[in-house]
Amino acid sequence: MLSCRRLLLVALYVMAMGLEARAQTVLDRTPNLSGGWVGASGVLHFNFLHRFSISSAPERKVTNTPTFLLAAGLPARTLLGVHYATNSELSPRYPNEWEFFGRVAAFVQASGAPIDASAQLGYNLAAQGFDGEASLARRQGPVRILAALARKDESVLPPNGFLEVQSTIVKKDNVDGFWEELKKLRQ
Repeated sequence: MLSCRRLLLVALYVMAMGLEARAQTVLDRTPNLSGGWVGASGVLHFNFLHRFSISSAPERKVTNTPTFLLAAGLPARTLLGVHYATNSELSPRYPNEWEFFGRVAAFVQASGAPIDASAQLGYNLAAQGFDGEASLARRQGPVRILAALARKDESVLPPNGFLEVQSTIVKKDNVDGFWEELKKLRQ
């Protein structure tokens, strides 16, 4: 039986060796956009996240919707899976929302392509219909720009079809003004 001293020595040895631990950055896969994430081939993926929404005044009720992803990474940068949510944001009175989907990453910047390009097609039981997403992304240093357009949802685009995104540098001297502007945009 291992003594506490031996266990401590083994733990110190492992830490001293500097073994690399790998993790997936949230820049590659956000909770609200699939972003072309296909996972590793031959790996089963199980993700669990909570989505929170807040109702308008005066209640301002916080609602939690647990969402599960179960998927399999397949060859040729593809992923087949299902999303399960205990409540539907599409159909408020429809419990237990299921969406079956397939996703493919046609171009991957890490493999030498100039951009990441992917597509997803799914069938949602709550909506009783198909939906899809096409996404493009480009990593530039520590920043990754991700854009996605869902089927028939062009509400985020102005009439000319181009969305101009203004950048702001937030520092100590302008952080309060930044938060005030952000609060106005959320109302």
